Amino acid sequence: MRQSSSDYTDSPVLDFNAIARNTLTVLARDVQRPEDGILLRFMTRLFDVILANDPGALVTLLVNMRRAGVRDEDIADFYVPVIARQLGHAWTDNRLTFVQVSSASARLQNLLWDLDTTWFTPPALNFRALKGELCLFVPQGVQHTLGATVLAGQLRRAGCVVRMALDLKLNEIADFVRLPETAGVLISASRAESLDFLEKVVDRVRAGNDNAPVLLGGNVLDRKEDVAAVIGADHSTANWQDALTFCKKGTVR
Repeated sequence: MRQSSSDYTDSPVLDFNAIARNTLTVLARDVQRPEDGILLRFMTRLFDVILANDPGALVTLLVNMRRAGVRDEDIADFYVPVIARQLGHAWTDNRLTFVQVSSASARLQNLLWDLDTTWFTPPALNFRALKGELCLFVPQGVQHTLGATVLAGQLRRAGCVVRMALDLKLNEIADFVRLPETAGVLISASRAESLDFLEKVVDRVRAGNDNAPVLLGGNVLDRKEDVAAVIGADHSTANWQDALTFCKKGTVR
């Protein structure tokens, strides 16, 4: 028998906090960011509201979070990835149905777009973190876009120019990355994709641009293999700062 949402959110508190604290360790240290304890305080409540699809409760909760000092970029960078990951664990552990997880994930995506747009498209910056631009895409058929969307916002706030494509067809990849000013190509994939498919994706990138480094991210990195090495990518990472540092080095071949 599957657990109800209340059973689920009441039982794995320690696991939830462990995932949340692990996410905190890879976020940028930001002096304006609230203390970790404040961020963690609202985590389970937001998970419950997203799962229950209670718009009124969500509005009230967001007001309380902002009053406590939680910024919209904190919601995008911290809460959304942690909740998405916990939803994935709940489905694989047979604690939530696919329909429940899919619906909650869609509500998370909507939450992102309902936030203040500065989390994703900040005001014009007086500096460029990287010469050229980054191409970030999710291949066609990959059933997730949350991680790529959050990553694009993080990189843009850090001063990067990011071109993003979701559900990009294989035959469109080469043209998407072809521009000579491309400083790096970031592929977001899930662990459900076959290595053969991801190898084809990398081959299409190389066909369009053989100079820019190719980086792999997404929960595909949860697999035991060194997926980047198997499919021919140059690097794999779940950390936007690491991705930016790697791209600054330029071509590695």
